[in-house]
Amino acid sequence: MSTGTVDPLLARKLKVQFKLSIERLRLLQKKRTAIAKQQRRELALLLEAGKEESAKIRVEGVIRGDVEVELMEILELFCELCVARYGLIEQKGPCDPGLEEAIVTLIYTAPRMSDVKELQTTRDLLGARYGRDFALAAAGNTEHKVNEKVLHKLRVDPPEPELVQRYLKEIARAYGLKWGEDSDESDGDDGGAQMKELEKQVDGEEKEFDLRLPSTPGAKGIKVGEAPIQVTPQSPTSENPRPHLNLPGGRKASIGALPRRPSTSSPAKKEEKGSGIPDFDDLQARFERLKKL
Repeated sequence: MSTGTVDPLLARKLKVQFKLSIERLRLLQKKRTAIAKQQRRELALLLEAGKEESAKIRVEGVIRGDVEVELMEILELFCELCVARYGLIEQKGPCDPGLEEAIVTLIYTAPRMSDVKELQTTRDLLGARYGRDFALAAAGNTEHKVNEKVLHKLRVDPPEPELVQRYLKEIARAYGLKWGEDSDESDGDDGGAQMKELEKQVDGEEKEFDLRLPSTPGAKGIKVGEAPIQVTPQSPTSENPRPHLNLPGGRKASIGALPRRPSTSSPAKKEEKGSGIPDFDDLQARFERLKKL
């Protein structure tokens, strides 16, 4: 096991470059996101004008921009990891296994990210820290240690036609256009039935949850009929711009159109009492009677 530390000046320079790279990557992400919003508006105008072929060509730039933003997010995380584990870089010896993927990926990606000049300097300093052979192996990915997601996002292959179609549908939907309405209607009918099934399951869980309220500690603040669960939708990505909610039986329902529950107002409570559904006081009284048996 090696002891001691590397050149303090080199170590300090590396830490500074990691932090500068993080700031540059964050700045570029904001810039690309703002450009993508403007491009989406222009694509919506093309779709509204019926220029579908032009929109299909130009949307590839939007897709590529989203991929680059996702790539920069990964590189930012790797730089943050190196800062968090800076003590391992300071120690003499070979690259620590806990940092190897991050460092190899940064060295490999630096020449392919011309907009992030700080990564170029970081790559040179990492080469000085771990040696020329290590830097050459990382730059050529000869040992296949570069992050797989980064390799995938660095490819320059044209997007699949299905992905282009999904992007255009999402842009049209976001700007209230009726482009691709026929396919959306067929999906909407099936999705509506699936959402009704999901509502039934949630209602069943609510009733079971309500019946357990009297025996649950601190149940006074919980209202009868209040949904016990929340569904958090998955964030959109360049590969899946419209995430779906998985339902039992392998079926899927689009996230984006989840029905809202009506607010519980005083008229609604009266209807509940009239429909034969017991309120909290009735359930509490029944529970007390059962305890006396």
